[in-house]
Amino acid sequence: MTQQRSVLHPEYLLGSWIPLYASRVIDTIVAVVLGAGGLVEWIGPLKAVFPLVFLVLTALLCTSGPLALVAVLGGVMSIAFAMYLPSGWNIVSAGLIASLAGIPLERLLCRSVRA
Repeated sequence: MTQQRSVLHPEYLLGSWIPLYASRVIDTIVAVVLGAGGLVEWIGPLKAVFPLVFLVLTALLCTSGPLALVAVLGGVMSIAFAMYLPSGWNIVSAGLIASLAGIPLERLLCRSVRA
C-alpha cells in the first residue's frame, strides 16, 4: 500500500491567499461604502441572504449521519431560540450547543454502528 504525502508549498499558499485576501478587503470596503449610503431597498434582500448562506454552508458540511443530525439539531434550536433571544444570538447559541452535543452524539452513533 502506498501513501501519498502532500506538501503545501509556500508559493501555492501565497498564490491562493493573495486573491482571497484582496477580494475580502475590496468587498469589505464596498460594503462599508454602500452600507453608509443607507440604501433602504436593499435591507430586505440582505437580511434574507445571511440565513441562506448559513443554510448552504451547513448543507455542504453534512457528509455523515452524525453531522446531519447535529445540523438539524442546530436548526431546530435556532428556530426555538429566535423567539426568546435577541437577533443573531439564536444562531450563535444554537451552533455552540449543537456543536457541543455533537461530540457525544458522534461517539454514541459510531459505537452503535460498530456493535
